[in-house]
Amino acid sequence: MFGYFSLIIGVFLFSSAEVFSKLVTMTKPYPSAYWISSVRFILAGIVFIPSFFARPCFKLRDLFVIFFLSIFSVTLAMTCFFQVALMPEYNLNASIAAIIFCANPIFAIFWSPLVNRRFGVTGFRRLSGAFIALVGVAIAAFSAIEGFGSSFEGAFLMLGASVLFAVQIPYSKKYILEYGSMKYLGMLFLMGGFVSAVVAYFISGIPEPAQFSNNLWVMLGYSLITCALGHYLYSHGFKNVNTSKGAQISFLKPLLAPVIALYVLGTPIYDSVIIGVIIILAGINWAIVQKK
Repeated sequence: MFGYFSLIIGVFLFSSAEVFSKLVTMTKPYPSAYWISSVRFILAGIVFIPSFFARPCFKLRDLFVIFFLSIFSVTLAMTCFFQVALMPEYNLNASIAAIIFCANPIFAIFWSPLVNRRFGVTGFRRLSGAFIALVGVAIAAFSAIEGFGSSFEGAFLMLGASVLFAVQIPYSKKYILEYGSMKYLGMLFLMGGFVSAVVAYFISGIPEPAQFSNNLWVMLGYSLITCALGHYLYSHGFKNVNTSKGAQISFLKPLLAPVIALYVLGTPIYDSVIIGVIIILAGINWAIVQKK
């Protein structure tokens, strides 16, 4: 029961990430997207450092793999695409951003054969369900862009974030089972966060202290609540529940994110969003839930 509770709370915290990101940039001056993301992941990674002293120790080969996964998932996906897409200049609505990014487990279905090397009937079922879910993403997100006043550029950046973030998903369960959620996530966040900080330095220079002091509490919430706590609860919960049930619960995000954005940011929920979310859930149900 605690596993399901942990997973649901983790999904809820995930669903608030886009809203927190919008809140960070509502008070000027604020840091660049690259510094926001790098600080977010470095702080989240620091929380997990005590787990590094627990056994088993990281194997050198696994550290190399996790480093490359951190480049894809943290530096490229979450910093250069996700966080950039949520900056004010792209005017991407938080609900649309959440719906597009929630497609990352769908893209993981396409990446997973590289890890598992398995196809067949189950593979066809998963692929067809993924395509159905992607149609739902398109209806929910891109058809509502004009109504929300969002830009297509921001939407495509978020789509890129979703595709790149999905790279690490097929690998994550293996490392979480071997090293534990906190140890794996801590290393992933720190590696990706520090590489992102190097990118931030070369692109936007050294940030002014006032850029962080004006948004200190929101940044802490963005780092420690939506990132550290959210990822830990999600990973811990997913590890301790039935895989199919866990996958279904994880797709509560496209339902929760528009509601959170409505109550916190006052963002309306359009009919196309509701229709798209229903199609997403139908596609994922078809792809993940196996016949008995």
